Amino acid sequence: MWFHADLPACLSLVVRQKNMSDESDVNDSVEVLVPDFRELLDDGRRVSLAVTVKHNGKWRFHKSDADTVFPSDFHAHRLDEAEKLDMYTGYVWSATTNKMLYRMPKKAMRYMFDQLEEMKQEFLDAKMSNRSKFSFLGS
Repeated sequence: MWFHADLPACLSLVVRQKNMSDESDVNDSVEVLVPDFRELLDDGRRVSLAVTVKHNGKWRFHKSDADTVFPSDFHAHRLDEAEKLDMYTGYVWSATTNKMLYRMPKKAMRYMFDQLEEMKQEFLDAKMSNRSKFSFLGS
């Protein structure tokens, strides 16, 4: 596990290298902890609060993922709930039933996008390069 000192405290960046001798399927991934929506401005910037009591999930973005089709080719898995997030639309789906549960607010999506962009990971940059795919980046 690697933590970068320049990243915000609420953001944990985890890069795991696949060990070829290990038979477990551990993928390269990054994780973003989304703060309480009240802490986010409409443009995705976070209001500086001393303590975060509530959050809206820790989301893992895999470099290689066995379920690349659903809900989109760029999605995240919530670590504290059985949910998947379509990073292009903001729709959150049940990981067990594949039913749409809710839509993440635009400001939360913008926050995650900005955090991922700052990570400068090649696999993220490739997914995020076509900004027109992201519905929340429009006006």
